[in-house]
Amino acid sequence: MAGIPSPVAGLTFRPSAREDAPGVHRVMVESYDVDRPQERETLADVEEQYDTPWWDAATDGLVAVDDTGAVRAYAQVIDRPGQVRTRQAFLFGAVAPPHRGQGVGRALLGWQVERGRERLADGARGDRPVFLRTFAEDHLADRNRLLGAAGFEARRWYTSMRRDLARPLPETDLPAGLRAVTPEAGDTDLLDRVRRTHNDAFAGHWGSEPFEPDDWRRRAVTGHGRRPDLSCAVLAEGGEVVAYQMSGTFPDDWEAQGFTEGWTDLLGVAEAHRGRGLGRWLLLDAMRRYAAEGLQYAGLGVDVDNPRALALYTGLGYEVRGRETSWVLDL
Repeated sequence: MAGIPSPVAGLTFRPSAREDAPGVHRVMVESYDVDRPQERETLADVEEQYDTPWWDAATDGLVAVDDTGAVRAYAQVIDRPGQVRTRQAFLFGAVAPPHRGQGVGRALLGWQVERGRERLADGARGDRPVFLRTFAEDHLADRNRLLGAAGFEARRWYTSMRRDLARPLPETDLPAGLRAVTPEAGDTDLLDRVRRTHNDAFAGHWGSEPFEPDDWRRRAVTGHGRRPDLSCAVLAEGGEVVAYQMSGTFPDDWEAQGFTEGWTDLLGVAEAHRGRGLGRWLLLDAMRRYAAEGLQYAGLGVDVDNPRALALYTGLGYEVRGRETSWVLDL
């Protein structure tokens, strides 16, 4: 098991526990005031991670506490189940601003790398890539320098985009023979068909892994902020899901970002049905749903190495808001 770091700058490290969720969230909130991220987690988001059945905070979570026992920094190693194309673990963490610049973040990252190596030790088979992965928005210079110095490589870049819903929306028709339905949270059969279409549609995307049913429900259906009522599935005559978009709203972000927003979290088209304008139709349908909700913008994120998607989004009036780097440490 990865060794617990020695105390740094008056902070002591220990394995995390479910009771740390409020303290971890406080570190996030303090960091938000300085880092100004585009996405912010709520306490419910943090609790959801601690309650995830396949994640054990005691082995894959670490906190740094001060002499009062208050959490002042945290680190997590997230190893999703069901990986078949790669073997990867995600690293997340933060240090409360008053404790930065003293080696706390470096100690946390060192523990994450050691624990990540342990988690992925079973991953070497054939030519399947095995790596650790984390993210940093481009304006967080200290975070990006820390990762580069630790041997991580800037591998991919993602941009967030938004579209003003006050602007007119072009008209578009669904191709003949297809129909659109709004998923309901209780319609497990339809939502599972959407999951399978998503897994197939993203099979060739870098770093993408298929969703297992339980993880899919948390990520796309029942998790905090997820809105099946703002989502849409496009069905062929036989009931096959040929395209979909899964949406959410995150009101806790709105005050800081200065506008309300519907977020298109997942968008995909089955390979056999590409080139028919279904992605464009779904985005416009999503925008109409958001506008009917009284929201000001439609938002989404995109891999900048996906030029077809970027062209689609910019053609519909989406504009770039910010960018983050995906840092990778190959094992």
